[in-house]
This record gives sequence, structure tokens and C-alpha cells, in this order.
Amino acid sequence: MPKTKLTMTEILLAIITGLIAMLAWGIGDFFAKKSIDDIGEYATLFWGHIYGCGFFLAILYDRVVKNHAKCRYPENPNEWLSLIFFGTLQAIIYLLLYRGFRKGQLSILNTIFASYSGITVLLSILLFNEKLAIYSSLSLMILFIGIILMNLDSKALIKGKISFIKTPGLVEVIIATVLAAIWTILWSDFVDHRDAFTYSFYMYFIMTAAIVLWCLFKRVKLISSNDNGWAYCVFIGLLECTAYIAVSTGYRWTHYTSIVALLSGAFSLPVVILSRIFLWEIPTRIQYIGIALVIIGIVLLSFS
Repeated sequence: MPKTKLTMTEILLAIITGLIAMLAWGIGDFFAKKSIDDIGEYATLFWGHIYGCGFFLAILYDRVVKNHAKCRYPENPNEWLSLIFFGTLQAIIYLLLYRGFRKGQLSILNTIFASYSGITVLLSILLFNEKLAIYSSLSLMILFIGIILMNLDSKALIKGKISFIKTPGLVEVIIATVLAAIWTILWSDFVDHRDAFTYSFYMYFIMTAAIVLWCLFKRVKLISSNDNGWAYCVFIGLLECTAYIAVSTGYRWTHYTSIVALLSGAFSLPVVILSRIFLWEIPTRIQYIGIALVIIGIVLLSFS
């Protein structure tokens, strides 16, 4: 009986942290969409992460100075090297993804990248022997199909405008997708038995430093007179900070990497809904089916 209660608690925590990350990344992507139109993709990436570091530092100050919590540091050089690896790899993923999106069709490239959560589930089962009940596995399968359908542009597919082989940016996005799955599964293992917040902060700080260095090296234009872009970047930073803390907490305190990864990977759901409400972008029929499947998958998971 205690084991069953513990398992139910872990599943609930995995669902909650996954949903928080899904909402944070999804709403953040919506703001990014607006910011990119105003100040450009790389300036958005740069300033969004700068503000994200600011929010991390504010939380750290509150924990250490005001609440006198102990600030944990990596205990050995290997941990620092691991954090440098994770931060740099995540920066590479972002840069590859933005480059791919800039070059090619978002309708297909976004669908491909959305599959990283499914690859993560497979890696978790194969490499870390994660065991899922049949009911949970079915729920995750429904959820994953919904994620793919939400990102699929059926109109372009019907008109024959989607070409997987000839799509510019395909190579960059495929590499980013595989790296994102690898990052997720390795980060889940790394953050286990470590303080989720502080290690997320170190990783995020290193990732931001890598992005800043790249932007400075490439002499990317980072200044714009458009005030809206900066406001959006503030929200992007706050939401990014929230998402990384949420997934790291889920990986730290549960053994259900698959649930956290797939739920957080459903970030297209809030993007589609917000775009419908504020931008009057009407989802296609197949996207509505995807939304329904994601919701069904989430509900079924809650009863696992």
C-alpha cells in the first residue's frame, strides 16, 4: 500500500511539473512569435535568456539572502564540466532550431521538432529501463499523436506544399530534434539526487553565456527601437525560467521521465489556443483533433 501511494504521488507530481512546463514554454513561444516580428529571432533569443537569468538570480537572492537557504555548488570538476556540456548543448539546440525555422517551412519543421518528446520516451525506456503500466503507455501514445497533429499543417499537406526531402532547414531541425531528446534524457539522469533549482540555474546561465558569445561573435543586431519586443522578452525570460525549474523538479523527484517529457513537449497546445484568441489564427480540423487527443491523453494520465 505505501508503495502504491508513493507511485501515485510521483505520477501526480510528474503530471503537474510537465503541465507547468508545457504552459510556460507554450506561452513563452507565443510571446516569442510576437517578439521575433518586432526585433528579430536572434535578438529575441539573446534578450529573452538575459532576462531569464535575471529572474533566476532574483529567486536565488530570495532563497539565500531572505530565507537563509543554503546555496549549493557543484561538488567536483566533473559536475562543472557536465553543466558546461548541458548549457552549451542547449544553446546549440536553440541556435540550430532558429536557423532552421528561418530557412524553411515552419509547417513541417515544427512538426519534426515536436517529435523530440517521443524520442525521449523511447530513450528513457531503452536506456534507463523506465517501466510504464499499459494504461499509462496508452495515454502517452494518445498524447504524442496529439502533439504531432497539433503541429501538422494539413492545408499545406493537401496542396502538396510540404516536401520532407527538399525543405530548407531540414538538416538543422533534425539535428536539433535528436540533440533535444538526448539533452532531455541525460539531464533527467544528471539532475536526479541534485538540487533542481540551483543546477537549473547553473545550466541556464551557461546556456545564456554561450548564446551571448555566439551573438557577439556573429555581430547580430541586438538593439531595436521597438518597445514591444523588449516587453515580450521579459515575459519570455520569466516563462523560460519557470519551465526549466518545473521539468528539472519533475526529473529530480519522480521516476517518470516519459510523462514529464511528453507533457512539457505539448507546448504547442497553449500556442494554438492563444493564437486563436489573440491573433485570430483559426486552427485546421486536424489541429483540433490534435488538441482533443492531447487533452484526452492528459486526462487519462491523471487516472493512471
